[in-house]
Amino acid sequence: MVKLYGGSKHLVIALSEEFIVFTIIEEERNWKFHQLVKCKAQSQDSINVVIECCTFSPCEKYFAVSFDKNILVYNTVDWNILFIAPGERRASCLKFFPKSNILLLANKSGSALFYSFDDKLEKIGTSVGHNSMLIDALITHDEKYVITCDRDEKIRITNYPNVYNIERFCLGHTEFVSCLGLLPGDKNILISCSGDGTIRFWDYMSGIQIAEHDCKSNSNSEENKKPAIIKIVQCLVNSVSILAVFEYKSKNVRILEVSGNLSTGLSIKVVTILQLPSIPWDIIFFCQQLVCLMPEKDRSVIVWSSVTKSVQDSSCFHSIENYISKHFHLILSANNKLSDEIPLLFKREIDNLQEYEQRKKARLLRTGKTC
Repeated sequence: MVKLYGGSKHLVIALSEEFIVFTIIEEERNWKFHQLVKCKAQSQDSINVVIECCTFSPCEKYFAVSFDKNILVYNTVDWNILFIAPGERRASCLKFFPKSNILLLANKSGSALFYSFDDKLEKIGTSVGHNSMLIDALITHDEKYVITCDRDEKIRITNYPNVYNIERFCLGHTEFVSCLGLLPGDKNILISCSGDGTIRFWDYMSGIQIAEHDCKSNSNSEENKKPAIIKIVQCLVNSVSILAVFEYKSKNVRILEVSGNLSTGLSIKVVTILQLPSIPWDIIFFCQQLVCLMPEKDRSVIVWSSVTKSVQDSSCFHSIENYISKHFHLILSANNKLSDEIPLLFKREIDNLQEYEQRKKARLLRTGKTC
């Protein structure tokens, strides 16, 4: 699916083989089209390669892209490639360290690779330990821990740089863990969401779950029997954390208000359920505004304000809407090239009892016995 990435000065829409850069005009608080950047495959034998994931560095000087099993690092001034490094496997997640000097790549084979770049981008270490595909990762603000999650419901807290030391696990999800984050109001609290339809809050230093919100109980999605949560974005408003919850194949975005901290406990309240005209491509928070990127030619951006708690006028995004409207068929075609991997993450339910009963019945008929 088409993805949306944001910094304080740039918005990037990632397609299959290229990404669109928009830059904000500070004086007008309006966005303008800046550049269309095409990723180039490094191997002539590469076919059907697509952008796997992207990320901005915290300093916003760099934008990293995983493409054709390689890492491409662009500068955000002229959007030229600064570094290229082999990623070895298809990436599932890219994250910069808070100091923007190290890049983490989590891949589908269960490994996390670390790259440092000064004069060149080079691999400095590998953290191996997950027995299944890594889905998401984050680095704590003090850079002491790397937190990873996988398809087998596990969240792992690993020491850094001594990645051979596993500090602890956060266990409780019953399906794949799809997204990790730190609570804006208290960075000592880990947020996780999962295919089991729950959002869980953890004291990651002890591995103890301190709160849970279940989205299954009031899910309105008829086609979604398992309301897998595939993304959570968050912002801070007056010391209160605002979370926007993106469910798989759902037109609704759930808005939560989380107050409190690790010592006082958490209070979770559903502010509203934002009902959209169609399933969004992606969502992000920008300047306390929830930006929903929609697969609609005439209304491709819907904005919800976390301050007024209502849908706002999207006039500052008109240039983005105009660009999408003008190139809608190109963007839609690029989206169709991207595969939907969410169904593959669920546990396989194998029913071999019926086959066993049929074999048993056939055997009894051959021997002349009855059940």
